[in-house]
Amino acid sequence: MGDIYRTCKQLVRLSLFLSILLIFSITLNIFQTVTLVKMSDRFLEETGNRLEKLENTINEFMTKFDVLFVETTAYAPYDSRGLCNDGDVKTSTGVYPSSYTVAVDPKIFPYGTRFFFPGHGLKIAQDTGAAMRKRTLEVSRGQSSFYLVDMAVKTHQEAVKYGRKIVPVFMWRGAVVHES
Repeated sequence: MGDIYRTCKQLVRLSLFLSILLIFSITLNIFQTVTLVKMSDRFLEETGNRLEKLENTINEFMTKFDVLFVETTAYAPYDSRGLCNDGDVKTSTGVYPSSYTVAVDPKIFPYGTRFFFPGHGLKIAQDTGAAMRKRTLEVSRGQSSFYLVDMAVKTHQEAVKYGRKIVPVFMWRGAVVHES
């Protein structure tokens, strides 16, 4: 009878120990779950704040720029091998072309209009050409959907390699640079 009593006593102790261990484990799981929920709430709040900042930045950006799609080509005014060099390299505005120069129809994009071309940076409307004016006529007649912007590059080979692309550009609202 003493052995059974001892065995029962050990089973009760073991049962009590396992119960305490189970309660501890459940408490730990609850604590971890609460901690994860708090961390998730904080993460969601921080993410929401970041998204709100990003939205404000985008909205501010969109108040300063118009986004439009244009067809772009390239011309090489300094390269005598190309079709764009007629001996006088000055633009129609009287400035020497640079990597910032684009040719446009000034009736659509006034000289000095600033653009940002993703992958190509800042460009300024400083030149025109018959192709730009012809394209404006085609757009007005419904024969084309995109205005033409011609970017100045160094070589005829570079212009040919660039080809024709329809790209999004960002045009500064009301920001026209007048050059002398």
